[in-house]
Amino acid sequence: MNSIGIRAKWLVIRPQNPKEFFPVTKAFHNALQGAEIPLSEAMKEIYLSESERLFRELSRRGELRGDVIICHDPQPLATISQFDGKKVWRAHIDLSSPNREFVRFLLPFIEEFDVAIFHFGDFVLEELKGRLPIYLIPAGISFLTPKNVELPQGFCSYVLESLGIDRQKPMVLQISRFDRFKDPRGVVEAFERARTELAREGIEIQLVYAGNMARDDPEGGKILSELIGELGAKKRPMPKRPLIPKSVVWAVGDPPHIFIVNLGATPLTENSLVVNALQRSATIVLQKSLREGLGLTILEAMGKGRPVIVGNVGGPAHLIKEDGMYGYGVGYKDARGNLVYTAEETAGKILQCFEAPVRTMEMARRAQRNVALNYSAIRHLLDYLKLLDDLVNGPSLSPKVSGPNFYPI
Repeated sequence: MNSIGIRAKWLVIRPQNPKEFFPVTKAFHNALQGAEIPLSEAMKEIYLSESERLFRELSRRGELRGDVIICHDPQPLATISQFDGKKVWRAHIDLSSPNREFVRFLLPFIEEFDVAIFHFGDFVLEELKGRLPIYLIPAGISFLTPKNVELPQGFCSYVLESLGIDRQKPMVLQISRFDRFKDPRGVVEAFERARTELAREGIEIQLVYAGNMARDDPEGGKILSELIGELGAKKRPMPKRPLIPKSVVWAVGDPPHIFIVNLGATPLTENSLVVNALQRSATIVLQKSLREGLGLTILEAMGKGRPVIVGNVGGPAHLIKEDGMYGYGVGYKDARGNLVYTAEETAGKILQCFEAPVRTMEMARRAQRNVALNYSAIRHLLDYLKLLDDLVNGPSLSPKVSGPNFYPI
């Protein structure tokens, strides 16, 4: 936005006691995705008191100024709901089957906003329909950022070598936070089944599960430790190398066939370049989440022309459109919004990529064209400009749903 003359800045909330606040907001996030978590009075108190403190601090620093403030997800919701000017709530979560106790608590804050944005129509919170103007604006990716820019093959090989990954073996890749909803155990089980089948045909494959620790995700370390313990993974030496953020790698097998990589989150540019190189080097990219919002890592892989296998829930189901159109889908969404699948089905999709490589790459090229047309940062920006124009200059907005501007390929 700044590059086209709209003054915009990004604010990150910094709670006074992150060890209290972030476990609560993580519980909010999981509950809004459908997790059956009780909402305690202590959780409410921590969230509300910190939100009030943040509002006072941001106001004192003069940060809450502007024609419009866009608030992302529930963490800053109660803080920004107190802003007097135009405000937009941007929900990145699939809210089709939420924990209603948490919805009832957060709804009064959401209703203080002028507009709400969701990625897709089935993500829209039922309680908001007919009560608030809704815009459907799926996020997009920029092909000029370090995470998506074209990379020379030599650099991709350098990244694999630096992490100890075999450049010659086909690679199955999942990039995600260490989160139960990302189903790390299910990913490993499906990979092992496919690996056993392919080994009979003389094909050796390897799995790379790469992620990093987010400050606002206190569960990540525990889930990573559990995964390493269950697999019996051994920590590998990781020499310091230029352009590779400080990372930790664990491996299973001799020679290794599973790599668990905790990528250093900083420096951000180097982290993004490593993710980019891994995606470009992958034979197949998995994103087998049990619940998912949009699925940006899927878009990133599609934009690089890599075939994807995803869980048929939330954003991933929209991104592949139908099984075999822009990617392969596994399982189905149950009445509570959770992915129901079998490891055999996921393994079967991995095998399908090797058994029908021409059809698989045709699918990947279709997906690449679709991302360039409909999920680029340019389309994302145009949709935002339309919303901002409606909000600031247009007539009073009515409580209706405005869809995204998609183009046929």
